[in-house]
Amino acid sequence: MAKYFLIPVIVFLSGCQFWIVGHSVDKRALVIGTGTAEPAAGTTVYTMEIVGANIICKGTSSPNRQRRSALEPEAWTELTCDDGRTGKGESTRTTLDTGVSKGTDSCGNMFVFDYSINQDFIAQKEAEYRAMVKRNGGFWNDKCVASTDAPKHSDPLL
Repeated sequence: MAKYFLIPVIVFLSGCQFWIVGHSVDKRALVIGTGTAEPAAGTTVYTMEIVGANIICKGTSSPNRQRRSALEPEAWTELTCDDGRTGKGESTRTTLDTGVSKGTDSCGNMFVFDYSINQDFIAQKEAEYRAMVKRNGGFWNDKCVASTDAPKHSDPLL
Protein backbone atom coordinates (compact mmCIF):
# COMPACT_ATOMS: atom_id res chain seq x y z
CA MET A 1 0.00 0.00 0.00
CA ALA A 2 2.79 2.46 0.87
CA LYS A 3 4.46 2.18 -2.54
CA TYR A 4 1.28 3.39 -4.29
CA PHE A 5 1.11 6.48 -2.10
CA LEU A 6 4.77 7.39 -2.67
CA ILE A 7 4.49 7.96 -6.45
CA PRO A 8 1.89 10.80 -6.29
CA VAL A 9 3.85 12.47 -3.49
CA ILE A 10 7.04 12.43 -5.56
CA VAL A 11 5.18 13.85 -8.58
CA PHE A 12 3.64 16.59 -6.43
CA LEU A 13 6.99 17.56 -4.94
CA SER A 14 8.84 17.58 -8.24
CA GLY A 15 9.03 20.50 -10.68
CA CYS A 16 5.93 21.96 -12.25
CA GLN A 17 6.25 23.74 -15.61
CA PHE A 18 4.74 27.19 -16.13
CA TRP A 19 4.68 29.74 -18.94
CA ILE A 20 5.37 33.48 -18.88
CA VAL A 21 4.27 36.33 -21.12
CA GLY A 22 4.62 40.03 -20.54
CA HIS A 23 5.46 43.40 -21.96
CA SER A 24 7.35 46.58 -21.21
CA VAL A 25 5.28 49.25 -19.47
CA ASP A 26 5.51 51.41 -22.61
CA LYS A 27 3.74 48.46 -24.35
CA ARG A 28 6.40 48.23 -27.07
CA ALA A 29 8.35 45.07 -26.14
CA LEU A 30 7.01 41.53 -25.82
CA VAL A 31 8.55 39.03 -23.39
CA ILE A 32 7.91 35.27 -23.47
CA GLY A 33 9.33 32.44 -21.41
CA THR A 34 9.00 29.25 -19.43
CA GLY A 35 9.93 28.12 -15.98
CA THR A 36 9.84 25.36 -13.43
CA ALA A 37 8.34 25.73 -9.98
CA GLU A 38 9.39 23.71 -6.96
CA PRO A 39 6.23 23.74 -4.80
CA ALA A 40 7.87 22.24 -1.73
CA ALA A 41 10.52 24.98 -1.60
CA GLY A 42 8.33 27.76 -2.98
CA THR A 43 10.98 28.65 -5.58
CA THR A 44 11.08 28.94 -9.36
CA VAL A 45 13.70 28.94 -12.10
CA TYR A 46 12.81 30.56 -15.42
CA THR A 47 14.11 31.76 -18.78
CA MET A 48 12.61 34.65 -20.74
CA GLU A 49 13.30 36.28 -24.10
CA ILE A 50 12.71 39.90 -25.03
CA VAL A 51 11.27 39.17 -28.48
CA GLY A 52 13.02 40.91 -31.35
CA ALA A 53 15.86 42.19 -29.17
CA ASN A 54 17.64 38.81 -28.98
CA ILE A 55 18.06 39.20 -25.22
CA ILE A 56 17.73 36.08 -23.07
CA CYS A 57 17.26 36.42 -19.32
CA LYS A 58 17.43 33.70 -16.68
CA GLY A 59 16.26 34.05 -13.14
CA THR A 60 14.92 32.65 -9.92
CA SER A 61 12.26 33.55 -7.42
CA SER A 62 12.02 32.87 -3.74
CA PRO A 63 9.20 33.30 -1.22
CA ASN A 64 8.74 36.59 0.60
CA ARG A 65 9.17 35.20 4.11
CA GLN A 66 8.49 38.65 5.62
CA ARG A 67 5.02 38.89 4.05
CA ARG A 68 2.53 40.22 6.57
CA SER A 69 -0.51 41.06 4.40
CA ALA A 70 -2.15 40.17 1.11
CA LEU A 71 -1.00 43.55 -0.24
CA GLU A 72 2.64 42.47 -0.14
CA PRO A 73 4.22 40.31 -2.87
CA GLU A 74 4.37 36.55 -2.37
CA ALA A 75 7.78 36.21 -3.98
CA TRP A 76 10.87 38.18 -4.97
CA THR A 77 12.49 37.59 -8.35
CA GLU A 78 15.99 38.21 -9.64
CA LEU A 79 17.36 37.73 -13.13
CA THR A 80 20.47 38.17 -15.23
CA CYS A 81 20.41 38.68 -18.99
CA ASP A 82 22.97 37.65 -21.55
CA ASP A 83 23.68 41.31 -22.42
CA GLY A 84 24.80 42.11 -18.85
CA ARG A 85 21.67 43.70 -17.41
CA THR A 86 20.15 42.41 -14.20
CA GLY A 87 16.65 42.74 -12.85
CA LYS A 88 14.51 42.53 -9.75
CA GLY A 89 10.80 42.05 -9.35
CA GLU A 90 7.91 40.80 -7.31
CA SER A 91 5.20 38.23 -7.95
CA THR A 92 1.75 37.49 -6.59
CA ARG A 93 -0.66 34.67 -7.40
CA THR A 94 -4.09 35.78 -8.62
CA THR A 95 -5.69 32.31 -8.87
CA LEU A 96 -4.57 28.78 -8.05
CA ASP A 97 -2.81 28.42 -11.42
CA THR A 98 -2.04 32.02 -12.47
CA GLY A 99 -0.19 35.06 -11.19
CA VAL A 100 1.26 38.45 -12.07
CA SER A 101 4.72 39.93 -11.73
CA LYS A 102 6.32 43.30 -12.21
CA GLY A 103 9.94 44.27 -12.29
CA THR A 104 12.63 46.62 -13.45
CA ASP A 105 16.01 45.99 -15.01
CA SER A 106 19.30 47.66 -14.14
CA CYS A 107 18.78 50.27 -16.87
CA GLY A 108 15.35 51.36 -15.65
CA ASN A 109 13.19 49.43 -18.15
CA MET A 110 10.00 48.26 -16.41
CA PHE A 111 7.96 45.19 -17.30
CA VAL A 112 4.75 43.45 -16.26
CA PHE A 113 4.10 39.72 -16.67
CA ASP A 114 1.48 37.03 -16.41
CA TYR A 115 2.53 33.49 -15.51
CA SER A 116 0.50 30.31 -15.36
CA ILE A 117 0.56 26.54 -15.55
CA ASN A 118 -2.42 26.98 -17.90
CA GLN A 119 -0.76 27.17 -21.33
CA ASP A 120 -4.03 28.18 -23.05
CA PHE A 121 -4.36 31.23 -20.79
CA ILE A 122 -0.80 32.31 -21.61
CA ALA A 123 -1.39 31.74 -25.34
CA GLN A 124 -4.40 34.08 -25.18
CA LYS A 125 -2.37 36.70 -23.28
CA GLU A 126 0.50 36.36 -25.76
CA ALA A 127 -1.85 37.04 -28.70
CA GLU A 128 -3.27 40.05 -26.83
CA TYR A 129 0.17 41.45 -25.99
CA ARG A 130 1.56 40.82 -29.50
CA ALA A 131 -1.33 42.82 -30.97
CA MET A 132 -0.79 45.59 -28.41
CA VAL A 133 2.95 45.81 -29.17
CA LYS A 134 2.20 45.87 -32.90
CA ARG A 135 -0.38 48.69 -32.43
CA ASN A 136 2.23 50.70 -30.54
CA GLY A 137 4.76 50.44 -33.33
CA GLY A 138 6.80 47.57 -31.93
CA PHE A 139 9.86 49.79 -31.44
CA TRP A 140 11.14 49.30 -27.91
CA ASN A 141 13.06 52.23 -26.45
CA ASP A 142 15.56 50.13 -24.50
CA LYS A 143 17.23 52.28 -21.84
CA CYS A 144 20.37 50.11 -22.00
CA VAL A 145 22.52 51.63 -24.73
CA ALA A 146 24.92 48.70 -25.06
CA SER A 147 25.66 45.50 -23.19
CA THR A 148 28.80 47.03 -21.67
CA ASP A 149 26.75 49.96 -20.32
CA ALA A 150 24.38 47.88 -18.19
CA PRO A 151 24.95 49.07 -14.59
CA LYS A 152 24.52 46.96 -11.49
CA HIS A 153 20.96 46.96 -10.18
CA SER A 154 20.83 49.49 -7.36
CA ASP A 155 17.41 51.10 -7.74
CA PRO A 156 14.67 50.24 -5.29
CA LEU A 157 12.07 47.96 -6.80
CA LEU A 158 9.71 49.98 -8.96
